[in-house]
Amino acid sequence: MRNEEISNFFCQQPPDLKDWTRRRNHFFDYGLKFYNITDRVDIGKKFYALENELERAYCSGCYLACIMISKAIIEYIEKKAEKIKILTDYKEKLFYCSDAFSWIHERRKNLFHSGSKEQSNSISRSEMFNMQEELERDAVKACSAIYYSARAFVQTYKLKIK
Repeated sequence: MRNEEISNFFCQQPPDLKDWTRRRNHFFDYGLKFYNITDRVDIGKKFYALENELERAYCSGCYLACIMISKAIIEYIEKKAEKIKILTDYKEKLFYCSDAFSWIHERRKNLFHSGSKEQSNSISRSEMFNMQEELERDAVKACSAIYYSARAFVQTYKLKIK
């Protein structure tokens, strides 16, 4: 490994401005449809705090953290929908992307929870370093899914209050 690769691997330096800006622009694009909804409903302070942390993780290249934070955001929105009794309608609005939510759940479980003896879920540092493109694609998928969830919540909530 070259010194630059070693520094990136051990997170001793931030991503360069070009990579950070590219990721920031991607993240902005994910949320654009959500933030362009007219008469948006306040989804809650926790959503915005976690969304901000997710953006920082993604822009910094902390892709595994993106999967964890995305799952936490989706669970938060589901619990909020359940609390105000719109969970069934909320989930119906997500029929087109239910595979994405199942994928996030399974990906998080496979990365962070121990598996059976037959299936090793461990990921080594060298594997992480060699999987950066795959992990970035995973992070993109996870980041965009939170906005599917947020839009569905807002649309469902609006129908309830009419």
